Amino acid sequence: MLVAAASTDLVVLLVAGFDLAGGAAAQSSHVFAALAIAYSVVYARHLVGIADRFVLRRLGRDVPERVRPPKAVRERAGWYRHARMWAVGLPLLGAFYVLADDGRALAAAAGIWTAILVIDFVVSFSYSLQGRGTSTAAG
Repeated sequence: MLVAAASTDLVVLLVAGFDLAGGAAAQSSHVFAALAIAYSVVYARHLVGIADRFVLRRLGRDVPERVRPPKAVRERAGWYRHARMWAVGLPLLGAFYVLADDGRALAAAAGIWTAILVIDFVVSFSYSLQGRGTSTAAG
């Protein structure tokens, strides 16, 4: 399954790249290709861990109970994943921009994604700065 997932990412990258190199104007499908590849690269380990725990439970194996970290810690971890995804996806958008005859859609997507990352930073780290969600007690 892991080989198939990596192969799919490579096919998506090649199809989008060849499409743009062939003279196509950048479209939302090219933006989606960059986002999908970045998501797959960054979230693969996390998602495989979730799937692994699910399968172990279904097979009746003892899976240690996961200790859920405080909300502030979860929010920061989510932002760090988002930042890594942005760091992988932005160069892909840039490479697609170079290949495209008209890359305005890619440049706009990069700007929007950067703005979303900044907003996500403010929201995610507000839990830490205000002290909300730092205790494990319910309430």
